[in-house]
Amino acid sequence: PLQTAVSAVSDGISSFFGQFGSSQADRDRIAALEQENNELWQKQADYDQLKQQNEWYAKILGLHEQHTDYTFAAGRKIAEDPAGKYGNFTINAGSNSGIEAGDPVITAEGLVGVVYEVGFTYSKVRTILDPDTNASAAISRNGDTGYTGGSPSLASQGKLRLHTLDRDSGAAVGDLIVTSGSGGVYPSGLLIGKIEQVTPE
Repeated sequence: PLQTAVSAVSDGISSFFGQFGSSQADRDRIAALEQENNELWQKQADYDQLKQQNEWYAKILGLHEQHTDYTFAAGRKIAEDPAGKYGNFTINAGSNSGIEAGDPVITAEGLVGVVYEVGFTYSKVRTILDPDTNASAAISRNGDTGYTGGSPSLASQGKLRLHTLDRDSGAAVGDLIVTSGSGGVYPSGLLIGKIEQVTPE
C-alpha cells in the first residue's frame, strides 16, 4: 500500500507539472502570436503612411508641373502658436532651404498661408485665417475676383470671408474659391475653400 501511495503521489506530481508545462507553452505561443500581430499592425501602419506620402508627392508633383517657374521646399510643422487664434505655426525649414518671408505655404490640398519670419532652420507661418493674411481669390466657376479676410470669430470656425465681389457676380453656395494669381504672391488655382453663405454687404 505504501508503494502504491507513493506511486500515486508521484504520478499526481508528474501530471501537475505536465499541465503546468503545457500552460507555460500555451502562454509562450500566445505571447509569440501577440508579438506577431503587433508587428503586422505596425507594418500596416507603415504601409498606410507610405501610401499617403506617395499620394501627397503625386499631388505635389502635379502642382510642380503646373507651376514650373516656382521653386518648392518641403517642410513639416514642428510647433503651433499656443496663444494664437488663427492656427499660425512653425515649420522645420528656413533660409537654408531657400525660404524667404512672403513665400506662400501650400499643401496638396491647397493654400495654407504665408511665411512671415524666417530663421536658418525654421520659418513662421501665418495662416489664411489670420486677418493679416490677404490673398487675391476668384470663384473657380466664373472667374469673379475678390480677396480673403479673416476674423477671430470666423477663425474659431475654420472659416474666412471673400470680400469685394460684385453684387452681380453670381456667387453661389458650393462654389469653389481659388487663388487668382493676381499680385504674384500666390500661384493661381490653389484651392482656398468653398462658399457656404452669400451675404450682401
